[in-house]
Amino acid sequence: MIFLSVESRSPSRRRRLTLAGVLVLGALTAGTARPLSPDSAEWDLGATPRNLPTLDWAATPPSLPHELSRQPLDMGYPEVAALLKDRMGRQERPEKIRATANQIVRLCHLLGFQPSFILAVIEHESTFRSRIESPAGAVGLMQLLPATARVVGSRLGIAVPPGGPNLKDPVVNVTLGIHYLAELRQDFKTLASTLAAYNLGPAQWARHLSRPGGQRPQSVAKYVALIERTTTEIREAGRSAWKPRLAARLAPPVIR
Repeated sequence: MIFLSVESRSPSRRRRLTLAGVLVLGALTAGTARPLSPDSAEWDLGATPRNLPTLDWAATPPSLPHELSRQPLDMGYPEVAALLKDRMGRQERPEKIRATANQIVRLCHLLGFQPSFILAVIEHESTFRSRIESPAGAVGLMQLLPATARVVGSRLGIAVPPGGPNLKDPVVNVTLGIHYLAELRQDFKTLASTLAAYNLGPAQWARHLSRPGGQRPQSVAKYVALIERTTTEIREAGRSAWKPRLAARLAPPVIR
């Protein structure tokens, strides 16, 4: 009874003022935080990592730094959800779009990417068509090969059946795709080299890097340049797509 009476007591005026001050300070800090844009060297395809990764990527999985990134994100949940609604609204249920947006923002925090970068990859891989399948067998938003997704999924506890039917689920696809990019970045260091490995395959890109003075494939250079340009475009599109009235309909799901 004593415990209940203490808990039900209303907070003092001083305590309320202190709490209000903390909330105001937090809001001001969040409002003035400036997103960090990747350094120009990050997009330099000619840069070679100091320590070349092993060619047998699947047999030697890198360890991931599972800790929250300290950098502010360049797009928040409302912007990501609004952009996904614009691009995927005709093919996915609203709750699935909300869950996908929530997962993109969450994993960007966790693994240190910017949402605009991940959305730019999705734009060029699938144009936000979650059920698309390429002639080579790549599936879903981030165009993952089932064999690659199975390797990544085995480390996350996500089973990928033959053919990868669950890769057409956008939440599953972005979960595996963003973790795959994080593993590649740990090996290849820069965003440009990470994208090249994502585009060509890590073993093939590592062979290009191991050749002294070797020319970079033109197709890869174009891919990296497109992602770099689209990252900026996506960031601006997300900001213009979000409106306060839309935010009320796109409340984030509860994370348990």
